[in-house]
Amino acid sequence: MRTTRRKSETRRYRGASLPQRRAERRQRLVLAGIDTFGTRGFHGVTVREVCAAAGLTERYFYESFRDREQLFSAVYEHLNTQLQQRIAVAVAGAAGDPEQVARRGLRAYFEQTRSDPKGARIMLIEVFGVSADMDRLSRRTAIGFVDMVRQVVAPQMVAARRRKLELDADLLATGLVGGVIFSAMRWVLSGYAQPIDAVVDNTAAIFTGLLRA
Repeated sequence: MRTTRRKSETRRYRGASLPQRRAERRQRLVLAGIDTFGTRGFHGVTVREVCAAAGLTERYFYESFRDREQLFSAVYEHLNTQLQQRIAVAVAGAAGDPEQVARRGLRAYFEQTRSDPKGARIMLIEVFGVSADMDRLSRRTAIGFVDMVRQVVAPQMVAARRRKLELDADLLATGLVGGVIFSAMRWVLSGYAQPIDAVVDNTAAIFTGLLRA
């Protein structure tokens, strides 16, 4: 049994092994999930529709995912990874300047939000109300961004304590991230009504106000 399975996994088709083909099919389903969920919402899409968009049969869907929610979770995590990587690249050249770190990170966040409206809908709107598990995943994702912001905020605590201000890095970072997320939600729901420069300037004002306090 093990020998047969090992042979099937190493057998190549058009130069690709079985694990490689499975990974390629899974990626196609994730990209199809972004397209379908981002267009019609989680509750408006069926497994069959995702498979049609991916050009795969339902058999291959269940090869990678238990159900539609598990695919949605994979889509959400894929988009979150893309976003974090884009922010990390943007802020890499601003080390030591917290205001520049904030502005570069915010611009990267809002540029990604505007350039990928389907992904933005999934990340900011559709994720809520899917299930308790997805609610927990969205909270964990937000906490990940809080951790990033805390690295910018924490060094300012020394000066704040000298002025006898009772500031907490975790609470401040959480408030800053919450403000940015809700600003992004409003921007998306408005159809990106404001210019991106205005969105960045207004959200950056929250950060710079804290940094200069």
